[in-house]
Amino acid sequence: LNPEDFLILCSLLGDSVSYDSLQRLCGTLTYQSNTSLSKQGLNARFNEKGAAFLKEVFFQLLAKQKSFVTPIDPNRLFSRIRIMDATSFRLPNEQPNYPGSNGSGVKVQLEYEWYRGEFLHTSVHPESYSDRQAANDVEENLLPGDLCLRDLGYYSAKNLMRINDKGAFFITRVPTNTKFWRWSEHNGWLQIDPAKDAEEMSPKETLDYGYIRVGTDPRNRLMARVVLQKLTKGQQKMRERSLQKKKQRGSATQSASQKSNIQILATNVTHEDLNAQELYPIYSLRWQVELLFKTWKSLFEIDHVREMKQDRFECHLYGSLIRILLST
Repeated sequence: LNPEDFLILCSLLGDSVSYDSLQRLCGTLTYQSNTSLSKQGLNARFNEKGAAFLKEVFFQLLAKQKSFVTPIDPNRLFSRIRIMDATSFRLPNEQPNYPGSNGSGVKVQLEYEWYRGEFLHTSVHPESYSDRQAANDVEENLLPGDLCLRDLGYYSAKNLMRINDKGAFFITRVPTNTKFWRWSEHNGWLQIDPAKDAEEMSPKETLDYGYIRVGTDPRNRLMARVVLQKLTKGQQKMRERSLQKKKQRGSATQSASQKSNIQILATNVTHEDLNAQELYPIYSLRWQVELLFKTWKSLFEIDHVREMKQDRFECHLYGSLIRILLST
């Protein structure tokens, strides 16, 4: 079995390396490339070297995608809009290299550039890998003028401060149990209570606090512009459904449940560049990546896995990512 046929089998044919039987995959090989191989022979090809080969092909293709540089429009407010998110799925059998919250699982981290529609960063980790660590992994590629859109899982005051130090921008959700402080010349730092402020607000109304202190950790004193929005009834229902799913996984907090009627964003983009009402449509671009992940699972069946050895699973995983990248 030559490398080209192995690559085609794992990435470009309609048959699923992760789900179809070895007998069917052997039949596909015979039909497509006139290669005769036994079930045992094909299973032996799904090994560490085969998985490493597909992984290398994927990252070479990813590097080639990044090499096509397009001019940056000088009239853009941001040079690039970088959306980072992750998708994860459980594995049906125990895989020691992929520990999860309940059994084994895989997490794929993706950073997507919105203007050009390209993958800036893709990495595969155990399901237990921290989103905050993933945010740290991409810091070295930040350029001045970049805008980073981040969800709660990536929130880290230290990371946001480093983004700011690099001359880049961020818009991120902030955990609702975070403490906020505003400076008063007469009374020093006074705590702000967004949940209480929201009681006097109408649905969809926003409140721009300006630049205030976020958090209480003296090591990471983040100063950021904080904007509060009161959610509509429809948005609250969506939030509550999401919280219910998190509760089932044991990851929801009591404070988040109590404050599901508000959304808090922190940013270093000034009011002169974007007012409070303009922040939310830009932040909602994150849904583009959510739609991508749904396509990965519905069309490319990246999470369609049955019990198998780890090497065969990784051949399926990187083969699927190659196919996704070539289709993007």
